[in-house]
Amino acid sequence: MTPSLLTIPLPGPSPASPLLAPPIDTSAVPSPLPSPLANVHSLPAPGLLDGPFYGETIPIVPWPSSRQAEFAADLCRLMLVCNVAWWAVDQPYWRAFFAKWIPQCLMPGSKQLSGRILDEEAGHVIEGVKMKVRDRYATGQCDGWKNITKTSIVASMINVEYTPYLLNTCDISTKPKTAENLLEIVLGEITYAVEVLKVKVVAWCTDASGDSAKMRCLLVRKIPQMIVVDCWAHQVCCII
Repeated sequence: MTPSLLTIPLPGPSPASPLLAPPIDTSAVPSPLPSPLANVHSLPAPGLLDGPFYGETIPIVPWPSSRQAEFAADLCRLMLVCNVAWWAVDQPYWRAFFAKWIPQCLMPGSKQLSGRILDEEAGHVIEGVKMKVRDRYATGQCDGWKNITKTSIVASMINVEYTPYLLNTCDISTKPKTAENLLEIVLGEITYAVEVLKVKVVAWCTDASGDSAKMRCLLVRKIPQMIVVDCWAHQVCCII
């Protein structure tokens, strides 16, 4: 007689054994926090927007001409103060940035900013200077140096009631540094100050170099009533 096979349970923990974790009540588990990326719109797959678009778009109304001119003037001043090159406005990323965040503005090009717009802003500055110095006495001075590109420059300015005002800068790199050439520059600056800014130039100051000293002598011969003096700041620096 063949014995029957009996099913013998393997040894192990009982259902009531403390080694088994108690069942988890899913109703008591708090809901997970919303994902910060839940509201981020994913980009459409390539090819989905290649066909015609039949939806509605919000029309972009350009600024009026007065506001556009004000924007161009402020942009010109911003680029000058921050020393940003004019060609930056022609870069595709620059234009894409403004088209995205300020689509109402019409971005001017580098030639417009460095040409017409810059000339208009310079004209506004000159008109403001005229209102402050008109019919007042002024002393003038000039000095020369080399900029970072080793270009020889002579700059002039006037002082009206303890306030300095810049005039012009001249590139003299291709000219000999003589008293006669410096005299020509100074006479041009005096003419500009008198005829354009409407001031009364009574004195002119330079450093004590040989060419500058000779120029002052020639200046007195041209304009006898002009007072010419050495720059004492240069003299003190030479002593120190």
